[in-house]
Amino acid sequence: ILEARDLGNPVQQTSRLLTVVVKDVDDHPPQFERQRNSVPLMMEVEEEMPINMKIGEVIAIDKDIGRNAVIDYAIIYGNDDGVFGISRDDQNRGIITLDKRLDREMSGLHTLTIKCFEP
Repeated sequence: ILEARDLGNPVQQTSRLLTVVVKDVDDHPPQFERQRNSVPLMMEVEEEMPINMKIGEVIAIDKDIGRNAVIDYAIIYGNDDGVFGISRDDQNRGIITLDKRLDREMSGLHTLTIKCFEP
């Protein structure tokens, strides 16, 4: 409550209620909800799946709110041939898609490193 008064006699005064809204700032980096030393996530995918098909998803958490909580994803290692793609959906999840033909006889195992970051 704010109060203002003068030094007169009689004292005249008024008061007003003040609301302070604390706005969020971008002070939390996004992170995956797993320990660095935990076992890598595993996905099984059949070969010869259609191009652009969703094959999995990853989820990171940002403790900020609103636009400060938007998370982007990138495959930073293990995708030299561009077989996989990743994009953010409207719920902030990283959607992993098949961008090229997947053939088990060519490569039966792919290990990807995915990074989450603020756009």
